[in-house]
Amino acid sequence: MDSDGKLDSAKPVVNTLSSGLISFVLSSQPVFAFAVLVSVLIGAPPLWAVWLIALAPVLVRLLVTGRVSRRTPLDVPIVLGVIAVVIGFVHGPDRQLAWSGLNSFLACVLLYYGIVNNAHQRRNYWFFWASFVLIVSLLLTISIFRGGVSRTVVFNLWAYSFAANMHWPFALKGSLNVIGDICAVVLPGLMSAALFRQKAWLRWCAVLFAVLFVFLMFISASGGGWIVVTAALLIVLLRYNVKVFGMTAALVAGAVAVLISFRSTAWERSVFQIASVTGRLNIWKSTIVALKSDPLLGFGLGGWWSSVPANVASEGNPHNAYLLLYSDTGIIGLVALVIAVIVIFKLMSEIWHSDTNKMGFGIALGIAAGIAAFGLHALVEANTNLPITSGDKNIYFAIPFIWVWLAFLVVSRDRLTRDKSG
Repeated sequence: MDSDGKLDSAKPVVNTLSSGLISFVLSSQPVFAFAVLVSVLIGAPPLWAVWLIALAPVLVRLLVTGRVSRRTPLDVPIVLGVIAVVIGFVHGPDRQLAWSGLNSFLACVLLYYGIVNNAHQRRNYWFFWASFVLIVSLLLTISIFRGGVSRTVVFNLWAYSFAANMHWPFALKGSLNVIGDICAVVLPGLMSAALFRQKAWLRWCAVLFAVLFVFLMFISASGGGWIVVTAALLIVLLRYNVKVFGMTAALVAGAVAVLISFRSTAWERSVFQIASVTGRLNIWKSTIVALKSDPLLGFGLGGWWSSVPANVASEGNPHNAYLLLYSDTGIIGLVALVIAVIVIFKLMSEIWHSDTNKMGFGIALGIAAGIAAFGLHALVEANTNLPITSGDKNIYFAIPFIWVWLAFLVVSRDRLTRDKSG
């Protein structure tokens, strides 16, 4: 198999195994990795058994190619991140939180490499993944609404009632901002795919999916999500057409002025809470003060809740993904983050300066804009990891969506830069 994951029939092991079976196992690696996340979340199937299955494609790839994965631009920060998370696991004060955090993080890494290693797959493979993300987002939305009342406004009360009456076994006590994060990452890609050169059927699918995710974003009542997805869509429009960007920016400015004028409405005060901004500043200050006790290692994986004052921990999380990363993994995790940001900016720059007439440009640009939205939202939300109560268990869960989008960024950049024909 070459660096893109294509089978090399000259290797002896291929002669003893079915080429079709090998291809199926290798292409299924992301699904197996996702099964680990499900096991961490709900406790079934047994985690050890799921890991054995999830690692099978890695072993097959090693036998066929002589290595466990192709090289990717994010390899260095990922390796540093794994080292930092393992140290954070050892250092973490709560074994249950640290264990679930370690397993879900490693599953996210496996998910990333499983997607990138299948960069050579045909269009149907990627259409499957788009549908898969859609279905998971819907199920996660239902599960969070079933988890109990969180942020209620006049336009999402019905969603709580609807979810409570559904025959769905999972109820996750997570923040509605998780839904806002997912939508903020996904929506720019859908809108960009609809705007730039694509097959007609793909454009229509992108439009239909975009409508659905706009609806989910709306009922999430995530003010931060609304803001960052608007910023990401403006990035897409800036590359699409400067005049359209200017008109849209003017409309956004007008909408902001109207919202400020009608600040007295109850739903607006709930969605855009000034008190939550000042409250975050106090949380960040308390976290930084607490981190002075161990600036090298931080608090350990999942250790934030037991390391900050009780009144701060009761706020749910530090509301800053970068600060949470430092709290979990210390200085090594912070170094990994800085390297990752530099690499991601380089990949985005390559996409931005590519030919807009290429078939994959719109999708690649939308993926890059979605990651930018995620990074902006990470300044005010801990959107990489989430403490979740599932049944009688407290779980520290690494949210996989950004890992999926980082893999999509690498794949889309590769496919875009290799397509010389446009």
